[in-house]
Amino acid sequence: YRGWWNMPIQQSPDVLSELKKRLDPVPWGQRPWGEVPDMRAGLAKDIIPIMFEATKVSGVFEKMPKKMRGIYWMKGNGVAEELTILHYGQWFPEHQQMIVPFAPFMWAWPGGRPRNAPFGGAMYSQDFTAGLAAAMPMIIGGVVFSYKYSTCEGHYCRGHLPRNDDMAFAYMQTGAFGNMTQATDLGLVPSAQSGGLIPPGSVSGAFTLEEMPGSEGGALWKRTCYWGPGSCASTEFGSYDLIKIVDEHGEPVQPHYDEFIEYMGEVPLMVWAGWADEQAKKDVADRIESGI
Repeated sequence: YRGWWNMPIQQSPDVLSELKKRLDPVPWGQRPWGEVPDMRAGLAKDIIPIMFEATKVSGVFEKMPKKMRGIYWMKGNGVAEELTILHYGQWFPEHQQMIVPFAPFMWAWPGGRPRNAPFGGAMYSQDFTAGLAAAMPMIIGGVVFSYKYSTCEGHYCRGHLPRNDDMAFAYMQTGAFGNMTQATDLGLVPSAQSGGLIPPGSVSGAFTLEEMPGSEGGALWKRTCYWGPGSCASTEFGSYDLIKIVDEHGEPVQPHYDEFIEYMGEVPLMVWAGWADEQAKKDVADRIESGI
């Protein structure tokens, strides 16, 4: 099991406390559980450097794959979520596997509907509602992401990268409450989003990362989504581009950074900034540990 609560090197509580003071609090409304996750918001240009600083943890950052360090825009993702960070986790070179637990400041959701939101903003809202709905299961569920890298096995990376590039492609899986021994059934996603109209178990899913043409330093990826009946996930739907907008030094990657700032406009971004205090964090961590 690996989650924010048992990472060998923790994010500094003092650093997180100071960083979240620069952002505006976002109320949850009805309490989702005993200790309410501390959500904060700000404009994209202000929140991006805060996300980078909060997740660049000494002893962790430099051990993660260089090409995956930085901040990525989930461009074209129909779900109300915008930015992700993959450099706070663990890298196991002998297995070519990267583990990234869901942690404070590693994800950003919109506090409204950008003008050119994907699919006309169908899964967005005019306020923080859609972002909070997307954030809740990831925070409360203690999600952990696993990326198993290899040479290219997909059509987006095929033909333009060296055949021996062993980080051109990755299968992505997720686990609940940090569980790395049992992958979440991705086929349950369509069932949940359809309100049960698609019966559980009738659809399977597969997610991958594929480095795209023109990518330098891991800047351009296709984050694919494949679905299908039974165990055959062969139909692509919902894929999006994973584009690096901030590099490993915390500097903007152009023109992608400016494109993202323009895309967000005056719509704020929201992040999970941790818990109200260290005692609240400990209470949640103890409850998770006792249940796994």
